[in-house]
Amino acid sequence: MVFPRTVLCVVLLSFFLTLYSQEDSPLFASEEVLELQIHTDIPAIQGDRTTKEVYRSATLICSEGKSIPVEVKVRGNFRKRPDICSFPPLKLKLPLSASRETPFDGQSKLKLVTHCQGDDLVLKEYMVYKTLNLLTPNSFKVRLVKIKYKDISKKEGTQSHFGILLESTKHLVKRLGGSELEKARLEPTSLSEENLAIMSLFHYMIGNTDWDVTLDKNVKIVGFPEEKEPLAIPYDFDMAGVVMAPYSDKYIGAPESRRKFRPVACKRTILEEAIVHFRENKEAIYTLYTSCPYLKKKEVNKALAYFDKFYAILDTQESVEKVFMSQLAEEDLSR
Repeated sequence: MVFPRTVLCVVLLSFFLTLYSQEDSPLFASEEVLELQIHTDIPAIQGDRTTKEVYRSATLICSEGKSIPVEVKVRGNFRKRPDICSFPPLKLKLPLSASRETPFDGQSKLKLVTHCQGDDLVLKEYMVYKTLNLLTPNSFKVRLVKIKYKDISKKEGTQSHFGILLESTKHLVKRLGGSELEKARLEPTSLSEENLAIMSLFHYMIGNTDWDVTLDKNVKIVGFPEEKEPLAIPYDFDMAGVVMAPYSDKYIGAPESRRKFRPVACKRTILEEAIVHFRENKEAIYTLYTSCPYLKKKEVNKALAYFDKFYAILDTQESVEKVFMSQLAEEDLSR
C-alpha cells in the first residue's frame, strides 16, 4: 500500500522529534537539507584510506556563508576500502568557538556518511535512520546534507553529493540521560526488554543482520545509574535488504535472505506490545517514504514492497507465532 506524496511527512517528523528531544542541537532540530561546502586536499584524503588515518585541514562553509576551520579524516572499516567505496566516510573535528551562531553550534566531532557508490545509497540509508527515529527516541538523530567538495590541490574537480551527519555518541547519551559503555560486550539478557524487542523487530523489518550486541558490532551501549537497564542503539544500515548497497550481496546475499529474527530475551507480552507499536506506525513510515522529495520513485516503491512483506507477517497471528514468538526462550513464553 502506497500513500499519496504529501508534506505530511515533515509534519509527522517534526511532531515525533519534538516529543523525543530533550536537548535539541541546532544541527538536528531541522528537517531541511543543509547545504555545505568542504574545501580540502581530496587526493590526500583518498590516500589515507590505505595508511594510518590522520586529521587533515579543511574549511567547512555553511549555507549562511560562514567559514569554519575544521579537520577531517577517513573513518570506518568496510566502507573506507577503495574497492568498496569511491569516496570514504569521514569524521569532522570542529572548533567550538568558531562554530557559534552556525548550525554546528555545540558540536565538536561528527561522523559523515558520504556517497560511497552514489547518492541513492546515501538517501536510502538516511530513510532507514528516519524510520527508526519514528519508532523510538533511542536512536541516532541524523541530518541530510548536500555537500560541494572542492579540492584545494586542484588535481580533482569540484563535485556535489548528498551525505548524512550523525548525532555524536556524546550528544546521544546526554539526550538519553546516560553514559556510553565502551566495549561493553553485554549479553542481550542485560538490556532493556522493550529496547531489545523494538531493535530486533526493526532489524528484521529492514533486513539487517550486520549487528551484534555481544560483539559491540554496529551498536552503541548506553548505561544508566541505579537499576535502569542499558540500551543498545544501532547504526550503520548499508547492509540492510531495504538499502541494498551494490556491494552487499557479495557478502550477505539476496535481500530476502537477510530477514532473520534473532531470539530476544524478553517476555512474550513485551514482544507483543512491540509488534502492536510497529502496526500502529505503519502509515507514518510509509508516508515518510512517499513524501521524500529526493528519493527516486522506483526506490520508494522497492522499499515499500520490502516493508509490505514484513507487515504481511504482522497481519496474521499464525505468522507472528511462527516467525517471532517461536524464537522466544521457553521461560519467556511462560511469563
